[in-house]
Amino acid sequence: ALRIVHGFNLSDIYFQYDLLLSLLGALWMKLNIDISRFQVVGQASVFLFFIGVYIFSKHFFLNKKLPYLLLISLLLIRFYAIAPDVTALFQITPLRLDLWLLVLLAVYYKGTYHWMTGLMVGLLVLVHKNFGLIYLISYSLLCFTLFIIETAETVQTKEKFIQSIKQIISKHFFLTIKNILILLVFFIFSIILFKGFLPESAFLYSKLGLGFMPISPTSFYWYVPVLYGVVVVLLLRYKNRVHSRYFNTALLIVFLAIGNSLYFFGRSHESNIINISGILILTLFLLFDLLKFDSEITGTSSESKKIAANNGEVITN
Repeated sequence: ALRIVHGFNLSDIYFQYDLLLSLLGALWMKLNIDISRFQVVGQASVFLFFIGVYIFSKHFFLNKKLPYLLLISLLLIRFYAIAPDVTALFQITPLRLDLWLLVLLAVYYKGTYHWMTGLMVGLLVLVHKNFGLIYLISYSLLCFTLFIIETAETVQTKEKFIQSIKQIISKHFFLTIKNILILLVFFIFSIILFKGFLPESAFLYSKLGLGFMPISPTSFYWYVPVLYGVVVVLLLRYKNRVHSRYFNTALLIVFLAIGNSLYFFGRSHESNIINISGILILTLFLLFDLLKFDSEITGTSSESKKIAANNGEVITN
């Protein structure tokens, strides 16, 4: 932040935690606010993160009781379970680890292929590059998965295979081309601004010979891949019973959770599960939402069978 204030070129500055946090620090200094009060920014991000997830979940979840329980869980785990003050370590605040929420909100409220979604991903790639690239890959996986699903469904129902594939490819190309161009602009701008696209911090661990630390065989994280698998299976099972916006957003939650887990993969200490627990808890409550929906569907079917059976008995009698 000091180097930014004193006019150094961005390409000559090493950003361990990417540009965004340093920009906020530089702005704080430019406004001549007491630097000892800078932690207020981190505290505000925690508050806004809780409120943002709560508001999103109130609109997103099918079961309207879950948002309250989700908020309580976030407070207990994401805030109170950390030994120091959550804002004492600025790099583990939502300003660094939980900006996935911005991409999620864009996809849910604006749509998967809306230009605002591409703009949000592009901005994060520019100023929050390490995690921004993860969010870009997660978003790309969402678009590719939707393409594969539609292709599989169409091929099963149509005889003209080649023609159907061409139509689907054309459809998804025109859906995504706006965001591809927007992201390309941000890529070019980033290369010009930093005189290269990939940040030095992306190579730091490999340069030091550290690499990714292995996850302990007894780590709590081994429950999480099972969580992902069950959520995806239930989503595919009820794809045609839920709104497409719900399906797309839920898939993105899973991809973002996998991507954000890279922070834990690189520092496989159990304390870091707490640091990324925001997206993991949201994925868990997504599972609860799908299980509740599953039970309601199953219960309705069972009830219908009972009614039909009773009607049959009445007719017979």
